[in-house]
Amino acid sequence: MLQSLFRAVASADARRTARLVKRALFTLVGMGLCLGGLWMLYPMADEVVRTGELPPDAMPTLFIGLIPCFIGGIMLVSAHRESRQHEQYGEALAHEKPWTLREAWQRNEIRHRTRPKPTVLVLGALFLLGGLAGGGFIIQDAIIGADQPEWAALLVLIFPAAGLGMLASAYSAWQKGRRFGTSTLRLDDLPGRLGSRITARVRAHLPADQLPEHGIRVECSCYRRTVHYERSSGDSNSKTKKVAMRLLWRDEHHMRPMSVTSEGVEIPVSFALPEDYPTSTPIRRSDSYLARTGKSDIRWMIEVHAAVPGADYDASFEIPVFAPEEAEHPERDADEVPDSVVEGQPVIPASAFSGGLMDSTATDDPYTEYYVEPDLNGPISKNITLEHLPDAGLRLHVDAQRDSWTPYLVGMGGIVMVAVGIVGLPTGLGLGALVFLLFGGLLLWGAKTMLTHETILTIENGTVTVGTGAGGRKKTTFPVDELKEARVEITGTQNQSHYTIVLQTYGDATEQPGGLAGQVLSDMGSYLGEEHAEKIEDGLQNLRSVVARIDNLHDKQEADWLVEQIHHALDRQPV
Repeated sequence: MLQSLFRAVASADARRTARLVKRALFTLVGMGLCLGGLWMLYPMADEVVRTGELPPDAMPTLFIGLIPCFIGGIMLVSAHRESRQHEQYGEALAHEKPWTLREAWQRNEIRHRTRPKPTVLVLGALFLLGGLAGGGFIIQDAIIGADQPEWAALLVLIFPAAGLGMLASAYSAWQKGRRFGTSTLRLDDLPGRLGSRITARVRAHLPADQLPEHGIRVECSCYRRTVHYERSSGDSNSKTKKVAMRLLWRDEHHMRPMSVTSEGVEIPVSFALPEDYPTSTPIRRSDSYLARTGKSDIRWMIEVHAAVPGADYDASFEIPVFAPEEAEHPERDADEVPDSVVEGQPVIPASAFSGGLMDSTATDDPYTEYYVEPDLNGPISKNITLEHLPDAGLRLHVDAQRDSWTPYLVGMGGIVMVAVGIVGLPTGLGLGALVFLLFGGLLLWGAKTMLTHETILTIENGTVTVGTGAGGRKKTTFPVDELKEARVEITGTQNQSHYTIVLQTYGDATEQPGGLAGQVLSDMGSYLGEEHAEKIEDGLQNLRSVVARIDNLHDKQEADWLVEQIHHALDRQPV
């Protein structure tokens, strides 16, 4: 751990030194260019002052002199802006009351409304309208009005198809925002403090007669937001921005509303926050700053989910979480937190495994009466069914989730590409048509997989059968006593985090990988050391022993209950 801390400090010092050197170089080079440009312009300016007229050859001199002045000015402004930005962020981190730097936090009125992303709207409109207009002219000239139609011109239809998909996604978000309106969260005490209980209330426009019987799921999560740029493939110098919101900590409960009116419901929020975690970043820092400095923003979020008929309700609120009042330092940056906390798998507290009622600090919880007991009688998710078989058997059927736009949009893109490829083959499009057919086929295969993939777990007569794939037809069967465990894991980021039920057999611990894999492990052992090679080998062994993964469970209570049912069925099977 000390080595990791030393490496982090050394890395931070190296980045800080690089920033200072870069800023100094930008300043010196910018000043040099500006002075050089002014020196070239001085004779012409002097003649203008003396004669009142521009010399005949003034334009080339003016052009040559202004270029270094312009470039140097940009470099000076960039260096000044970076310096001011760094000072501004530093002042925010050292502020006596950092939770007052955001208007929503200061007013204690944090709002959420689902809205289409402006980028998606603009790009969708440009692709659709521009693709239709440009495609119309191209198709008119190349196919309709041509003596010999060039069917390859139909390739332009992929642009309006992409635009239509973007607009469909934006319309779905708009419909959701129109249905649920604006939700508001107010904290009972501002701000939230690490190591203490945070309580709040969420006002949401939910249909009172359609609320889920198992309660409204409320999550408290800590995310670490990082930004970096990756070079695009090929010889291009272009870079792609990569933004990651990695989950560090989460707790969740099921709550019943405190009050229900014709205007909506009031949902209680209550969580015991951990101690040794980074505090909220007072102001949102720019992506370029995070990428350039290697720093990260910390976001504490309250996320509310309710399964109602039609589109489900989802809302997220960024809340201020800071150190206790008596703490020596008012703020802890992500770089100051030990690697054992910031790195690795997300931490799920014990209260998340018991619905919150077994939390050791529940005695100071004012909203205890609103917790929903984790006594499920059946699955919560619409695509999961559980059937109890004779002789204590069990069948768990996880159907494909067909209520998402994703597979249909992917399939539509695949149909367009395949159609263009088929039309292009007899018209001499050649390799281009084959490429479209290949990628179109892959998209169609992906859409089909999403729409037909099922997992069927059957436990009966002392055996476990796991069926996966289309209709669950790909089956694996093994005796009950070979199953080591069924457990729940959490993976993902803010928008993609989910729970997974993992079934793992004992496997053969003495079995060593052979062939190329064994040679690679041997080489890694020589290069990295035997300890690292053993860890990699253990990871591979663990991966080989996993026989099934039931993915995309979004409710911890449901996932735990399903695992409990699996264990109950296994314990009652003959060995």
